[in-house]
Amino acid sequence: MTKVKRITVSGFRGIIARLDLDLHADGQPKSVILYGANGTGKSSLADAWEWLATGKILHLAREGAEEGA
Repeated sequence: MTKVKRITVSGFRGIIARLDLDLHADGQPKSVILYGANGTGKSSLADAWEWLATGKILHLAREGAEEGA
């Protein structure tokens, strides 16, 4: 199993500026809670993770979005 220590997302859906999430502190894993107003990129981060892991974003495919959209 791969251990993810950092996630960096930029220019993906609702995430325009570079977003860095460090998932380790002092060599130990830490939890991350995402919260914010609508339109701030919370779902885009989850979509980026899904796209990285599977190459697809299933809820967009169900809504009829093409793969390159």
